[in-house]
Amino acid sequence: MDFNGGASVIALFVNQHQFFIDRSQLITEEISGDGESWERLADPDADPPGVEASLQSLIDEVKVVVQEESFIIKRAFPYYELVLGRFLQRVFQQSIQQRLEMVLGKATTISSLAFLRSLQAARSYINALVDDLKAHGLTEHPDPISSQSNITLDQQLDDLFVPYLVGSSYIDREKKSLEELYSSLLFKFNLYHSRRKKLPTTFMATLAKSGSELIASAKDAYLERLDSSELSPGQKAMLLRLAGLKSADQKHNEIEVTEQDGELSVANAKRMLKWMAEGVGRGLELSGGNETPKDVSALLNLLLANMGEIYVETALEA
Repeated sequence: MDFNGGASVIALFVNQHQFFIDRSQLITEEISGDGESWERLADPDADPPGVEASLQSLIDEVKVVVQEESFIIKRAFPYYELVLGRFLQRVFQQSIQQRLEMVLGKATTISSLAFLRSLQAARSYINALVDDLKAHGLTEHPDPISSQSNITLDQQLDDLFVPYLVGSSYIDREKKSLEELYSSLLFKFNLYHSRRKKLPTTFMATLAKSGSELIASAKDAYLERLDSSELSPGQKAMLLRLAGLKSADQKHNEIEVTEQDGELSVANAKRMLKWMAEGVGRGLELSGGNETPKDVSALLNLLLANMGEIYVETALEA
């Protein structure tokens, strides 16, 4: 261990470890999974299926390998905490990070909601891994884990998710997802009311103008989103289903709406509340920092604008 400060021996041990050799090809394999799981991820009315199967398998294996190697490292190296730290870095920064990026990349091609749910499930599962490793004690087993290893695990966990949670990137995704869902769900409602005969120019009509503008804006936002080239086929299908449309190619003036489309639906109001509650819960779990009150407020304002101003007030004024 004295030669080169032991760096060469440590590097050899970590880099040539059988876990990384065995897993190198598996980690870069295409994400497959059954289509039903990905569909459920994108469906706001379905309960999410949890962490992606291949990522779950990798994390389960990491837990066993790290615990077993901790025993060996302590007996083989005098500076065992340093070696364990390097080993953990390699596990998190290479194996887990690569697979996580692939899973989230795949989820991004499904829908905004699929990405957010995948991010939450992965964070929760990897957080549980870290908690389990801490509880085990690693090189100090069965005694409590050392402060250095504790810090290393926390740091590795944070580093994995910083790219997805930094600044406003996370809450912007939540808002985008909710906006897509709300504009889809209320599309026929908005279309029905935008086609209603214009009221005479009276004082009340002037008051109603802002509501009409909101409806037109929401309707146009939905149509614009459907035409977006960045929208995946799966997400487009989901948005069409929520809006009650058969095809994105339907001409605006060919879409049939009934009086029922223009009425309030308690079921739809509950769906809107449920979708926002999921987003708020996810925000509390994922960000949980100083920005949390502001983030929750942003989601609440989205709900108030869509359910309050666009949905309820429009129906009451009709």
